[in-house]
Amino acid sequence: MGLPALEFSDCYLDSPQFRERLKSHEMELEKTNKFIKELIKDGKALIQALKRLITSEPVELCEWLLYVTPSVGLDLRAQICSTV
Repeated sequence: MGLPALEFSDCYLDSPQFRERLKSHEMELEKTNKFIKELIKDGKALIQALKRLITSEPVELCEWLLYVTPSVGLDLRAQICSTV
């Protein structure tokens, strides 16, 4: 569907319709900003978790792989877990 277009020339008239369209754009920007902040927060948490995982014992890595990849990456999991 998308947002209604904002026309520069409409800002001079300052009509109720323009203000309503402007408000919808502001609300969409707020939602997008919130989503981006959450994405950054999740990304930082993922990086920290991966750093901890990299420095962890091989047994912990194997357990993590068993949890995260129950049906994917079986060859990699088998290689890592067989050395533990």
